[in-house]
Amino acid sequence: GSNLVMTRILMPEAFGLMAMVTTVHFALSLLSDLGIGQSIIRSPRGDEPHYLRVAWTIQIVRSAAIAAMVLVVAALLWILAPALAPPGTVYADPDLPALIAVSSVALMLSGLESTAQYIAQRQMQLKWVTILNISGQVLSLVAMVAIAQINASVWSLLWGMIIGAVF
Repeated sequence: GSNLVMTRILMPEAFGLMAMVTTVHFALSLLSDLGIGQSIIRSPRGDEPHYLRVAWTIQIVRSAAIAAMVLVVAALLWILAPALAPPGTVYADPDLPALIAVSSVALMLSGLESTAQYIAQRQMQLKWVTILNISGQVLSLVAMVAIAQINASVWSLLWGMIIGAVF
């Protein structure tokens, strides 16, 4: 639904740029997945405070490492794209390295997420997890639309993503 709203406000190129940003995020996140949430949900010790603190610490370190890798990708794009990317493509867009670099903030914020969501899943209290996820998506959409009314650029999508991560 948010894409339908935002396509009325932004140019199609903005979605191509954000697709590249999210591709970098997903690729690095999936390649470094440690199964932290799954281990909390399935482990017999998943309710113990010490276990949860260790899992949260590992989650923060992992997100910092992914954010650092995202910054490296952004630097490589900034250096190499002008010479190697075909003109007129999303890879040659001068905003892409900056978008990817700023998006690392969202990754850092996602590492600070509470382990309470995994406890809620463990205890089958999915109502609260669902309410939180939908609320975050609605807040993100409202932020994107508001920012796009001020500045109709791809940055409104990125700031909406970051505001959703803060929530």
